[in-house]
Amino acid sequence: MHFFLFLLLIIVFLTNERAPALMMFFSFLFFIIFFRSSLFKKKIKVFFIGVVFICMFLFVTLNDNLKQRFIKKTLTQFGFLEKSYENEAGRFLDSQWGAHFLTAFEIFKDNPFIGAGLNTFRFTCVEAKYETIKSSNYKSRCSTHPHNIYLQILSELGMGGFIIVISLLIILVNKINNNLNSNYKFLCLSILIFLFWPIQTTGSLFSSWNSYFYTINIILILYLTNVVKLKK
Repeated sequence: MHFFLFLLLIIVFLTNERAPALMMFFSFLFFIIFFRSSLFKKKIKVFFIGVVFICMFLFVTLNDNLKQRFIKKTLTQFGFLEKSYENEAGRFLDSQWGAHFLTAFEIFKDNPFIGAGLNTFRFTCVEAKYETIKSSNYKSRCSTHPHNIYLQILSELGMGGFIIVISLLIILVNKINNNLNSNYKFLCLSILIFLFWPIQTTGSLFSSWNSYFYTINIILILYLTNVVKLKK
């Protein structure tokens, strides 16, 4: 299983998508750290994690394309490096994704309780008042969704929808904790970390093919917690 997960991690890195790669990396580490096996003792676990870190570091630094994407661009967006060319967005909020985030938050502020309506971000974002967001890329603020599931929920369903979603996640985590043994528990929690970590760019939760990833994985988790019920 560990070799398969490591191979999957490399494949995700090769897609050159930072958010999925980083979330896969941290989810992978979370699972490895808490995985329990008589064949996977503490010293072997520490050695394996060290090998993973070294391999990922070499993998990224020795590939110019990955190095530019994962290291230089990230450091530029956090303000540690100067922009390498004129049209490049410096800080994250000046990128098109940052503009989406700021616009979604402003829409939420205008509609705090019930939001602007499901799948309405694409229509609401064009309003002139959202040109004042603090992003140099404000003209690229519009898209079909704000590229973050929590900001999408807040802007389209308001605090009411946000509380419902968070409550369902808490219920799901409790079911995992109560019904599964340690290894299955941490596997399911790793999946939830990958899908629902708040600080990342994501697809739409309601209107794109990316939503199938959420649906399929939640169905898998519910199957394990309700049917298999592998007790601790």
